[in-house]
Amino acid sequence: MSAACQDSPDAQYALALRYYVGEGVKRNHKTAFRWFGKAAVRGHAAAQCMLGYYYDGGEGVKRDVAEAAEWYQKSACQGLPEAQYNLGFCHLKGDGAEQSNGKAASLFKMAAGQGLPAAQFILGCCYADGVGVTKNIHRAFGWFLLAAEGGDKRATKAIRKIETHVSQRDQMRADRWAKRWRPKDVFMESVVCGVS
Repeated sequence: MSAACQDSPDAQYALALRYYVGEGVKRNHKTAFRWFGKAAVRGHAAAQCMLGYYYDGGEGVKRDVAEAAEWYQKSACQGLPEAQYNLGFCHLKGDGAEQSNGKAASLFKMAAGQGLPAAQFILGCCYADGVGVTKNIHRAFGWFLLAAEGGDKRATKAIRKIETHVSQRDQMRADRWAKRWRPKDVFMESVVCGVS
């Protein structure tokens, strides 16, 4: 606790997590929120994402989707895939951010490109339905394969659902692509950080 009190963002974040999950202390969302806030204003990406999460859900704080989107944006600009994913939903729904399917898909793609299975699944859905991207069932299939390999159970169901619409040859091609694919550091597009 002394390092947290001495303005160490990493220590403040670690202390916040302890209060968030109740590890060694009584679970307390208000205290967790306060320590996440201290780390977030000092630029800690994961703490910024957690503040967004708190404002998004209204847990321990009054729900404020615009404030949530701002914190997700700050964290997403630092490359945190969970924040990119959450900010993508803000844009998809128009909650606290401009409604834009294109921005949402770009954010999901950034998070998926870093290996986040949930984002890979949602990006697969975007390609399957043509939301923010050109509809492409083959790309959808490839992203679903990656998400399923990462443990996303929804992706396994999606694969079963669209297998009948994808030829055996294209399934094999998507499988080869998925096996060669590796998470990448992705360029933070202007859609996230407002930089051209």
